[in-house]
Amino acid sequence: MVVEQRITLKSTQDELKIIEAENAAMKERLVTSETKVGALERVNEAQEEKLANVKAENAAQQAELAVVKTRLSASEAEVVNMKMETAALSADLRSVADRLASTETDMEQLKMENAAQEAVLTAVKTRLVAVETEVEDLEKAIRAAPKVAFSAALNEGYTEAGATSLNVVFGRVITNFGQAYSSVSGFFTAPLVLGLSEHDSDGYFSYLSSGVTLELEVGDVINLVLPAGKRLYDDGWKYSTFSGFLLFPL
Repeated sequence: MVVEQRITLKSTQDELKIIEAENAAMKERLVTSETKVGALERVNEAQEEKLANVKAENAAQQAELAVVKTRLSASEAEVVNMKMETAALSADLRSVADRLASTETDMEQLKMENAAQEAVLTAVKTRLVAVETEVEDLEKAIRAAPKVAFSAALNEGYTEAGATSLNVVFGRVITNFGQAYSSVSGFFTAPLVLGLSEHDSDGYFSYLSSGVTLELEVGDVINLVLPAGKRLYDDGWKYSTFSGFLLFPL
């Protein structure tokens, strides 16, 4: 019995050692597992921290994206406004270009008209100079030409022709500029304008006037002849006159 008990105890001790060894191994494995779990927890915590950082970065990116979207919307609206303004400016530019082209056309037309007017003005100035020269020459000629003009009336009473015609002498000189008329002979040496009157059969005076322009040479004479059987009358009113004047020398 003693032997059997010793054997059983020994066997139990051996088993106990085995169990203790197993327990030690299990403890070691547990420690290893706990170490691994701690490491895993630390890794998990790091990953969770990274995840939180990623989430924070994502949130920040989302906020920045929202800001970017807002700015993009504002930029797009500004682009639309700029396009509209550009279109309006283009329309204004086309209008200005059209007005400029029209103005340039008008300016060219005005230049042509001004050139034509200048040509006409030059021609007018040339003609004016020529006319002024002619006028000056005429004034010089007039100043240099002899001044001849006269007017004379019959002597008061009747001047009567007999059986033959009578040279009428207008003895009352009114004007005799240049002394071309002779109140003695009744002759004048320049163009003449004459006035005549004749007696009607009813006893009243009738009046006759006539005028003529003559081209005379130096020394030519003009006189008025009363036909035979005719008579003239005048009084203080100088009804009957004989006048003449030099228009211009040839």
